[in-house]
Amino acid sequence: MRKQQLSAPTPQVHVWHAHLQPNLTDLETGEGLLSDEEQAQAAEMDNPANRYCYIQTRAMLRTLLARYLRCDPSQICLARQEKGKPVLAKPAGMRLHFNLSHTGTRIAIAISSDYEVGVDIEALPRNRMTDQVVERFCSQEENTIWRSVSESNKPLSFCKLWTLKEAYVKALGEGLAMRLDGFAIDWRPQTPLLLRTCKKGNKQCCLHSFPVSSNCWGGLAVEGATEAISVSHFHSSLQPQCSRTGDLVFSTINCINQMLS
Repeated sequence: MRKQQLSAPTPQVHVWHAHLQPNLTDLETGEGLLSDEEQAQAAEMDNPANRYCYIQTRAMLRTLLARYLRCDPSQICLARQEKGKPVLAKPAGMRLHFNLSHTGTRIAIAISSDYEVGVDIEALPRNRMTDQVVERFCSQEENTIWRSVSESNKPLSFCKLWTLKEAYVKALGEGLAMRLDGFAIDWRPQTPLLLRTCKKGNKQCCLHSFPVSSNCWGGLAVEGATEAISVSHFHSSLQPQCSRTGDLVFSTINCINQMLS
């Protein structure tokens, strides 16, 4: 079957999701797409679930990048910026921004040709430590908003706030060096607001919040102005499903059958 290519999401951002379920065929196929360094790192993992997630996450990333760049996944070479953000090193001359996140067996990958992006997904917290975490790590503005949140809404509110903050840090490429209380977000509106930027966040940064599952939420930060966010649900069988929900503009790309075939 002929491989279909993906058009670079200009001026949009595509966010791909996957819920990994162990499958030997997927594992063997995915492992063959990894670099020698990645295969060596996977081989060192004693936990089978962690190893499967690692292999499939990177195989999925390489497959998507290759479709956008119209090349073979083996030609994709990844590197890291000074503070750890993964970037595209090869093919030379190609520009494509991406970021990935995973929690448990769920994955999200954001891709854009125009903007630096950051994405984070988290499971809803099960403990009651959210008050302490917000008080210790979040800004004064966020703490003021947090005190108005009802107990029943705190798990989802915390997940929205935390994923947006993580996504913002990742979009700027600052990593763990950036203080989480150095900027402020209001996560309550349908389109979240960046109330205060960090010193390094000179550009406009758009924020988007989205459900991943009934007990998992995601946050996306786009460094630069964008009016539409395209989201495709990408399954471990490598068959995306496209849809439209609320204000989020979902991908108009036709579903791609057997992307690795």
